[in-house]
Amino acid sequence: MLRSLYIILGFVLLLDYCYGQKKNERSISISSVNFYTTTYRSISCDKFEPLLGAMITTNVVCAKDSIRELEDLLSHIKYSNNSHSIDARAKINFINESGERVIICMNLSDVCVNGRLIEEYPVFMEFLRSLIPKKQLAVR
Repeated sequence: MLRSLYIILGFVLLLDYCYGQKKNERSISISSVNFYTTTYRSISCDKFEPLLGAMITTNVVCAKDSIRELEDLLSHIKYSNNSHSIDARAKINFINESGERVIICMNLSDVCVNGRLIEEYPVFMEFLRSLIPKKQLAVR
């Protein structure tokens, strides 16, 4: 009887803990494949998951300083007049402070934000690479 009471109490505490968590925590979701992966055709941002699904590794970053850094860097991007699409090797999903979804796709040399190529921005590229697992940036 006492054992059952402890089990029920433990379950209630677990439920309280799970449902007591903030549901609206912001995060950065990074899906990537090895950047040196060769494909028979260019992989656009919108085809990234369907075409590379089995090879994708996904990581989630919840660190508030990383989220703030991404917000700050995004506020300083300049879009390129060049409109070529990139051969994506990473896709980053992020909800900005305004609640809008931001999709960033990148390869070794180019970055697109919401489908638009940005001008060279080395600090931004370095930050994005820091979010990607090192094994995805290594030559195989």
